[in-house]
Amino acid sequence: MTDGSAGLPAIGADGLRLWVALSAADTTAEARISKEIAEEIGRKVAEIRRLFRFILGSLDGYRGDCDNRRELRILDRVKTYRLLVYLTWEC
Repeated sequence: MTDGSAGLPAIGADGLRLWVALSAADTTAEARISKEIAEEIGRKVAEIRRLFRFILGSLDGYRGDCDNRRELRILDRVKTYRLLVYLTWEC
């Protein structure tokens, strides 16, 4: 599956991990794989990679030493607050 030898599109190790994670969420049936599912997993992996590429690109010029939160733009303060809430949230 990771190299396309099974007659399915190659989804790579990341695609295989994502497929396992998504299949594990549905415990009522057997895990299925088909050409359509492999193509959808490939699209999802590409979307996740694009998202992380965008996030990393937006960090260009980030100093990391901003102690004064008032120096941040309002949108950056909101994102920082939401990230803090997410990271400190307990199940």
